[in-house]
Amino acid sequence: MSAQSYEIRCPACGEVVPIDARQCPNCAGRQTRRTEALAAVAAGPEPTAPDLAEMKLKEYHRFVRANYRTVEAPRMGASSSSSTAKFLPFALLLIGLVVAAVVLHPF
Repeated sequence: MSAQSYEIRCPACGEVVPIDARQCPNCAGRQTRRTEALAAVAAGPEPTAPDLAEMKLKEYHRFVRANYRTVEAPRMGASSSSSTAKFLPFALLLIGLVVAAVVLHPF
């Protein structure tokens, strides 16, 4: 009765996990590789900000334009629902005024 009649499979990768293992060896290796890769990326050189006082005016304007595109580009391509959301309070106010005028105006 030393033979096992069932297999334990890892829910993430589907591999058979040995009985005495605490976790899937396949997933554990993948997790350590992922943490090593993240550590290598984090250990890279930190980006340094350019010295704006030393820049020429034309270079400064190029830097500002590139930075603006990097920061504001996701907002520029927003969906139409966000652009209509700007006018929603105005539309509700207008509808409220029309309803108030109808209710208060004697026929």
